[in-house]
Amino acid sequence: MASDEADRWDERWRFRIGTASPSFWHAVIELQLRRLDRTVAAHAERRPHPERQAAADGFSKSMTHDLGILDGDAFFLVVAIHRVLVLAHVFRDHLGRDGDTAARAIERFHAEAPDAKNLRDALTHLDEYALGRGKHRAEFNASGTWWPSVGLDIERGTLDLRLGTLAVELRSAARAALNLATTLDHLEPQSD
Repeated sequence: MASDEADRWDERWRFRIGTASPSFWHAVIELQLRRLDRTVAAHAERRPHPERQAAADGFSKSMTHDLGILDGDAFFLVVAIHRVLVLAHVFRDHLGRDGDTAARAIERFHAEAPDAKNLRDALTHLDEYALGRGKHRAEFNASGTWWPSVGLDIERGTLDLRLGTLAVELRSAARAALNLATTLDHLEPQSD
């Protein structure tokens, strides 16, 4: 492939293939939502989580039991949501005239899920917060024993992840990220 041809191919496909694709992260978010729904259903029906391998597993050792799976899936959902936001910034910065569309989509995302990025940042640096050195410990009210928790309201159908003063309703944040990914999929990425 000639250099110009390779450059054109790269421009066209760089953000359409694999983990750099909004479609990939769209599918990951949908997967995590399905996993969360299965966990919520098991909890609501007061039955063991179907993926627990043994009563004496890492979830019991961490004293999270069946809800530990809920925590893990919630954390990974927040990471997937953040990946869409990261891609949106890349698209905004490399789309020429369509960059404005990406910028407006980012603004809509932040309006619908205002704490999602901060929550992901705090989750990524839990070790720092546990040691009292988290960058935003005063802002997020992160002092003493501090860890994320999932709030579940089966009656209202809400599921949120809380960390200090941060709270993200996971389903609405996921919808915002899915909408953002869909918008990005309709744009034509270009390199510098």
